[in-house]
Amino acid sequence: MYENTIYVEPGDQRALRRFLVTSALPAGRVLLFGLSTLLFLLMMTLAAASGHPLGLVMVGFTGAGLIVELTFVAALRVNARRSSRTLPLGSPITVRIDDAGVSVVTSDVDALFRWPCVSGADRTQGMVVVRGARNTPTMILPDRALSDDALAWLAGKTGGEARPARKS
Repeated sequence: MYENTIYVEPGDQRALRRFLVTSALPAGRVLLFGLSTLLFLLMMTLAAASGHPLGLVMVGFTGAGLIVELTFVAALRVNARRSSRTLPLGSPITVRIDDAGVSVVTSDVDALFRWPCVSGADRTQGMVVVRGARNTPTMILPDRALSDDALAWLAGKTGGEARPARKS
């Protein structure tokens, strides 16, 4: 059996925000956003130089796409900030791994995820992500909530292996 209690620190909140933003906003989307910005500037320049109505319509469509993208990014950041508030500073998080499964106890939650519902865990970007039965993130915990030995034991119980920390 493994049990560990930690108290949430500002670094845990920052890591959760960073994890949520980078997992929802992959590098491909950032590249697409940069390319669409360059396209918008190019279209605006060409439309202004030509004065053709079709060019102005294209600038409008490209500008509308940029506004949608900016709204998405802003909403994502607000949601990540709101989600990090679910870990109030100084609040305790207790993680327990035993024969019943993985248990997490916070000031708001007392949850037990039985072994058939857990498929493994990753250590990434300052967080530990415990994956559910369909490889979906089930729990997102601060990295220091689970030791390397506990993560390896969890991997052994699920029949997988703990994925090593990825560079962030």
